[in-house]
Amino acid sequence: MDELLAIPGTRRESCSQAALAKLRAGELDDEAAARTRSHLSSCALCLREMDRLEQEEQQFRKEVSLAGFRRRQERKQAAHARRRWAGPAGLAIAASLLGVLALGPLRDLLKPTPRNQLKGTSPALELYVGGAGARPRVAVPDEQLSPGEKIRVAIRAPSASDGYVVVISVDEAGEATALYPETGESLPSDPGAGSHLLPDSVELTGQGFEKVIAVFSARPLRVDQVLEAARAELSRAGSLRAMSPLPVGSTESSQLLRKP
Repeated sequence: MDELLAIPGTRRESCSQAALAKLRAGELDDEAAARTRSHLSSCALCLREMDRLEQEEQQFRKEVSLAGFRRRQERKQAAHARRRWAGPAGLAIAASLLGVLALGPLRDLLKPTPRNQLKGTSPALELYVGGAGARPRVAVPDEQLSPGEKIRVAIRAPSASDGYVVVISVDEAGEATALYPETGESLPSDPGAGSHLLPDSVELTGQGFEKVIAVFSARPLRVDQVLEAARAELSRAGSLRAMSPLPVGSTESSQLLRKP
């Protein structure tokens, strides 16, 4: 097996950290999955490594949840402050300070400032941002990445018929990159409850915007087919924002990120 476990006592001919991560992500074919599970049943080192991977994912999700809770609290406090200013006391203060203004301009001045209503990502694709000393967070549309930050991808099949998925990214220069898997055909996707966190993090290089796209399908797709479809669609649309769903899968979910 490839990518041997970097821990003392590892049996180099059979232990693979990559295989364990791919088993958890559902990336192994039936034969490789059965072989890895059989190895796990008799290897205490790999069992401990599998436990570590599971604990790492749980901790990652816990930190994401905590960061999200803090952002929600900050938004609530900001909304409360706006409501207090817009209430009777706030109006009285504004009127005393701006009494020389006509009623129309005062009304305009006291209108709530429009806010961007940032919707959550599609349940079929979630992106988490972390690294560079910051707590991981759920990415919002047009998320600005800082230098050194990486992303992790979580997916959930939109329906039972969307049994396979390919995740790619496309940048403004037209460069299309396969993320999961890097070659071959689509991965099996689990339509069960909750999102499925894919292994390893990805660093997006360069500058400008990059679009991460998850393409779901009823049958496996060739990765190179999806990449070619993405290049062709970007060329047709002229921009990442104007791209239509790729004509290769049944369902698609995507999100734009702004690189450092």
